[in-house]
Amino acid sequence: MASLTPVPPIDLLEDSQSNAIWMGWFERLRLLINNNIISTAWTSLTGNITSAQFKTAVSDETGSGAVVFADTPTLIAPILGTPTSGVLTNATGTAAGLTAGTATVANGLKTATTTVVVSAAVAPIAGQVLTASSTTLADWQTPSAIGGTPIVITVANEATDTTCFPAFFTAATGDLGPKTNANLTFNSNTASLGCTTLDLGGAVDATLARSGAGDLMVESNIIYRAAGTDVPVTDGGTGRSTSTTAYALLASGTTATGIHQTCANGATTEILVGGGAAALPVWTTAEGTGAPVRKGSPTLTTPNIGVATATSLNGHTFTAGSSTFTGTAAQTYTFPATTASIYGSVDAIPAANVPGGITSVRSALFTQSMVAGTYYYVPDSALTMPATSKTGGGMSTSTTMTWTFMIRKTAAGTAAFNVRIFRGTAGTTSDTADVTQSIGTATAVVDIAQVIVQLVVTATGATGSYTWGIAVNHKAATATGFGTTDATPFFEGTVASVAMDTASLKFGIGLMSTTGTTALVLSGLSGHVNNMN
Repeated sequence: MASLTPVPPIDLLEDSQSNAIWMGWFERLRLLINNNIISTAWTSLTGNITSAQFKTAVSDETGSGAVVFADTPTLIAPILGTPTSGVLTNATGTAAGLTAGTATVANGLKTATTTVVVSAAVAPIAGQVLTASSTTLADWQTPSAIGGTPIVITVANEATDTTCFPAFFTAATGDLGPKTNANLTFNSNTASLGCTTLDLGGAVDATLARSGAGDLMVESNIIYRAAGTDVPVTDGGTGRSTSTTAYALLASGTTATGIHQTCANGATTEILVGGGAAALPVWTTAEGTGAPVRKGSPTLTTPNIGVATATSLNGHTFTAGSSTFTGTAAQTYTFPATTASIYGSVDAIPAANVPGGITSVRSALFTQSMVAGTYYYVPDSALTMPATSKTGGGMSTSTTMTWTFMIRKTAAGTAAFNVRIFRGTAGTTSDTADVTQSIGTATAVVDIAQVIVQLVVTATGATGSYTWGIAVNHKAATATGFGTTDATPFFEGTVASVAMDTASLKFGIGLMSTTGTTALVLSGLSGHVNNMN
């Protein structure tokens, strides 16, 4: 190929000589380009040449500005004419000046058969859709104002896709687009819905989640199931999945929440006995044969009781004339043939004294600085009747009550010295004073006396009665000290129409010095009831 001569060695100036040189060079260049005989010659050009200088060298240019080349040139407001072909994929701008084809129709859509005019009266807003109002008109409308279903999707029932993603919306109402999430899946082949957690009732405090293979949990608390995790003691279980031995007993663990332990099987001749602190119970060989017995009314067949520390046979029935039992010192007692029991029946004691009676004893000294005119209830003097009596029992007209005690006074006590018999349930001076008896006019002399008080029941019930007597023996001279005379050492009387059937009724003794502040000392008190059926 021909090569281009070097650039003229002079500047392109506005004089005729330099212009002629440059014009000759450009003419040669034009010929080479037009004949397509220039190749690498252009790359050998040297020297500085500008677009303006290049424009001066040519005479048939069009437009203005810098020289452009084929690869990504920047054209400013070019007049392209009618191109033979062209691709405007990335072109921007408006098409208001286009006159070819359907572009001449303003605000319209071209279809295969007609042109639809789009109303431009109101600009569209976000979310609106273009809706045809006739075969040639359309406008922008909100989907809710259109009515019906904006988009109808034809669906089919299938059961082959194993991983599907259900669509959901981020709000309950509004114009929203559907969304999916990889944690919410559906297997149409098995009809299984998959999710990480499930909030039951829409509450976050009842979250159902997976804790492992085949295991579920609610709020991080595992749900126990068959063949699953052993239920611990703290959750109402035993903490174990097997009892180790069939028909064995379970016992609590070594701690309050420890795994339950197994107590081995016992033999048919053994009974379970406690093993003591921190130990399991143990099976122990039982004595005798037959069924187990309990405390309340057991039936024993020919038992060998042995030597009992304390054994009561009250109410027990013996065979008349043949039943015997052995007491202390190998004594044998045989019941008479005329009666079949110790007492006449099991619910009543016959007319016989209660063994030992009802007693009241005070062995300690009772010392009281007596305030003049004040009664004092003698401690431990109350004789208390039973709260309930057996059938046919209780007081009788032969019941007697007796108190015996010693009293000593100082020289301070003077005037009348009284003895009282109290009846009531309190066992204090608040009880009813049935009897008030002066035993003498006391003087300022130290004295000691023995006092015996006795009452005999003459009638029982709500309107009962009794006779009473008080005997006094004192040491001081007659009519001194307690003031009792030898002529009147005994006092008696009757109490009638009083309640004698009150439950837990108490009879007691009271003492009072009318004047003075004598110091009273009482000793050797004993009281008892006889003939209480």
